[in-house]
Amino acid sequence: MITRAKNLKFSTFLSRGVDHEIDLTIVFSGYSDPGRTYGLPENCYPPESEVEFHTVAVDGDEPIDFDAWSEKIGLTNDERNRLEEFAYEAMHEQADVPRD
Repeated sequence: MITRAKNLKFSTFLSRGVDHEIDLTIVFSGYSDPGRTYGLPENCYPPESEVEFHTVAVDGDEPIDFDAWSEKIGLTNDERNRLEEFAYEAMHEQADVPRD
């Protein structure tokens, strides 16, 4: 089933240092297609997915552009991958346009 999501939201914490957690609320869009890995070869295709982050609200403040924020704080690839995993989970829980 292909899952499409537009302007969904999730909240999480980003740990920075031993005693520092940042409360985040992120708005994003994306899609996920599990692909088809069985059957006739001409009917098969690999899984694919994509997430685009739009805005982030940090510690309850007003939302700001996600890319500008991530560059400002030096968001690492591991941190971004973790946020993408949360987005995929939220997308499957809240998706507004699932279809086969």
